[in-house]
Amino acid sequence: MGGYIGATAVGLVTTAADVQGDITSTDTTPEVILKNTTETDADGSRDGKITFKGEQSGGEESTLAQIQSSHDGTSDDQKGDLIFKTNDGSDGASPTTRMTIDSAGQVTITTPDNGTQLTLESTDADAAVGPVLDLFRNSASPTNFDILGKVLFSGEDNGGNKTEYAHLQAYPQTVTGGAESGYFEIHSLVGGTDRVRMEANATEVVINNPGIDSDFRVESDNDANALFVQGSDGNVGIGTSSPSVEVSIAGSDPQLCLWEGNDGASSSKVQLGTGTAQGFINVHKGDGTRTIQLNSDGDSYFNGVNVLVGKTTTSFSTAGSRLTPDGGGQFVVSGGACVEMNRLSSDGTLMLFQKDGSTVGSIGTFSSRIYIGTGDTGLGFSSSTDAIFPVTAVDGSTRDDAVDLGRSAIRFDNIFATNGTIGTSDKNEKQNISSLTTAEITAATAISKLFKTFKWNSAVVAKGDNARTHTGVIAQQVQTAMSDAKLDASKYAFWCSDTWWEKDVEVAAVEAVEAQDAVYDEEGNLVSEAVEAVEAKDAYTRTDTYETKDEAPDGATERTRLGVRYPELLAFIGAATEQRLTSIESRLTALEG
Repeated sequence: MGGYIGATAVGLVTTAADVQGDITSTDTTPEVILKNTTETDADGSRDGKITFKGEQSGGEESTLAQIQSSHDGTSDDQKGDLIFKTNDGSDGASPTTRMTIDSAGQVTITTPDNGTQLTLESTDADAAVGPVLDLFRNSASPTNFDILGKVLFSGEDNGGNKTEYAHLQAYPQTVTGGAESGYFEIHSLVGGTDRVRMEANATEVVINNPGIDSDFRVESDNDANALFVQGSDGNVGIGTSSPSVEVSIAGSDPQLCLWEGNDGASSSKVQLGTGTAQGFINVHKGDGTRTIQLNSDGDSYFNGVNVLVGKTTTSFSTAGSRLTPDGGGQFVVSGGACVEMNRLSSDGTLMLFQKDGSTVGSIGTFSSRIYIGTGDTGLGFSSSTDAIFPVTAVDGSTRDDAVDLGRSAIRFDNIFATNGTIGTSDKNEKQNISSLTTAEITAATAISKLFKTFKWNSAVVAKGDNARTHTGVIAQQVQTAMSDAKLDASKYAFWCSDTWWEKDVEVAAVEAVEAQDAVYDEEGNLVSEAVEAVEAKDAYTRTDTYETKDEAPDGATERTRLGVRYPELLAFIGAATEQRLTSIESRLTALEG
């Protein structure tokens, strides 16, 4: 192959295949031209080559590399390709094509193995970016969503067809100056169809935008499913690849913590987990103090917080429910029942009341009625019979002739009723039925003369001269009349004497207290309990009563109060009067006869 080597101003023509030496030019734009004007290859093309040769250790000559141009000699389109070849050592005379730049500017780099095909190396030692690969679409009229460039990943399928399996591509989402936005996509084939697997634009980053059945999985160093999004239904799994609900957390001791300022469970605001043997929900305050704990197995509690249901204020005038930090409760409704209770299947207690761990009373249900009381003393309420009657507060069963209404030290004032009380008078329930003795008639006659008018001391204290006048007997005088007749008044039911013990207790004034939350130190230890608001109260004296001397405290005063049962006393006097009248009538009849 011949060639022409020259510059713009100076030319050198040779028929030799090799030229050795320096080529020098004084031109400002020197160039070397290899021009093939006569010879063509077998396919009609005209080529130019620069060949780099060397000798082997044995003196044999070999071609090391070539730069070759290729031109279709039969065409007038002026197109040319540039080919770069190197020798891989297999054939000293025939180097292998490594890179081709065709007439359209397309570059192909060919490598026969898995080594690196392209390396961009920067030796700059400053902090600026380098090396830089710039895909620049130099368009004179750019518009939104012009494809800026693609990086393709292609291979052959099993039929030998070149297939693009994945690619990266980018767009200008907005080309307006000063408001430019970019758009980037990652594509791959799924079932033979190109799918966008991830996209990032000006407003969002989207994974699996086409909505195909494709799972999303993040793996950690010890969990293959640290985060898993199930493509078929969108369920999210943490620690599991098969979430059956919207969010599923799996593991030997899974927990979910919502925290602030620290990544420890002790500072979490909300903590959910399974624990070692139970599920739990914990809510903490800002200082790490646990305020709410709900366990599926064990105790659950609210600590130092108001629990509000149906309202957002602790005000007692606002409808809703409130559990107070000290264990109290408020139930406020407008026009409905504050508390509803329903015991199913069996009779028994509806509510149990305790003081210091001991039961002091209960409310329960028996058949179709309700009862209230303590121990074996209670009241039953029957709507079917319109009656209130004594029952035992243990199970609501009735108690006949066993419960008193009030007692000597704690009396009712007035009893208002349409009819008088009914006293049992059945012969079958009595014995020792007899007329009054002479001594009893004597006592009754004396008592009938003892009726007086009087005023109650308490009424005079409360009303002064406006206190009303009552009529009755004096119990002490009745006792004397009975004693004068050689009778013991305590043996008769119309005369009563009751003894109890009293002690006055001074109750100190109460200062107003503002409500305060519980206080904890930095380690979460309780410093001070929560304080409930307290209203101010003046000091006063309270009188406590005791039924027996044994239960009365030291310093208690013994009190005795006498009384009478007027129905029986009047019956006693009436019986004596009737017997006296009968005797008088008999004697009058005898005298008249």
